[in-house]
Amino acid sequence: EGKGESVITIVDKDTAPVDPLVMHLAPAYSVVEGESTGIRVFLNRLVTRDIIITYSFEDDTAKAGVNFVRPNVQEMTIPTGSDGGPLRIDTLHDNVFTGNLKFTVKLISGSPVTTTVAEGKGESVITIVDKDTAPVDPLVMHLAPAYSVVEG
Repeated sequence: EGKGESVITIVDKDTAPVDPLVMHLAPAYSVVEGESTGIRVFLNRLVTRDIIITYSFEDDTAKAGVNFVRPNVQEMTIPTGSDGGPLRIDTLHDNVFTGNLKFTVKLISGSPVTTTVAEGKGESVITIVDKDTAPVDPLVMHLAPAYSVVEG
């Protein structure tokens, strides 16, 4: 016998908000002159579609085209199902001892979803470790300008 009560379920058709995608870099990396490396771009979660990350290089003591390669297109792709990926850095060997040199990589943006850069973690200083040998100071000899000799 009915009690006159019913349970009604309201189904929410709106999608749940998604945490913003946040990216960052480790503060520093090093690579030996003339070699390549991948510096990792980290994301705060796995992505459900490919993400294109745009970045830039800033010269310091290392100069683009002289000490490292600056690509024409400064983008990388983080594939679906990943929480980051390597940003390739190619350095050039100049056969000249210069000591270690530095430049900076800066994250700019991500697409097609809104991607922000973690505060204070959007750039990394890259040290190019010089593999050339430091020159050795030459041995310099000299004579006193005058000598005295006692006869006998």
